[in-house]
Amino acid sequence: MVPGPKPTCITLPPVAVSESWPLASAAERMQVDLCAEHSLASLARQAGVSRFQFLRAFKKQYGVPPHAYLTSLRLDKGEQLLRASDLSITAIASEVGFGSVSRFSEAFSRRHGSPPSTWRQKHVVAGDRGAAIARATGRR
Repeated sequence: MVPGPKPTCITLPPVAVSESWPLASAAERMQVDLCAEHSLASLARQAGVSRFQFLRAFKKQYGVPPHAYLTSLRLDKGEQLLRASDLSITAIASEVGFGSVSRFSEAFSRRHGSPPSTWRQKHVVAGDRGAAIARATGRR
């Protein structure tokens, strides 16, 4: 099998954050680059605290650990792409930073109770997808 081109990952524009502590910078980094690893060690190092301090403070501020926060961001973006694009499930999984389509499908199914393909069929009407794509691309 000939390897194809490496899939691209979505990079989102920076999100305004109001917190002054370096947690905001770590959360923003996760929001902007969904495909990066964002290890606990690298996030804590960026914030200038120990991994334990970072984990405790992040969970207190955002209600979930950093990995769960990143997974939620990835699933949110995946849902947007399912609604507003004709991309394959595999392409969406790659673009939002999941290592494989099976990991994306498993996480998506846990959140929504059905796999992405079934969810897309139930929640996106063909005409609605066209309108969503037009809004997403700025076309009328």
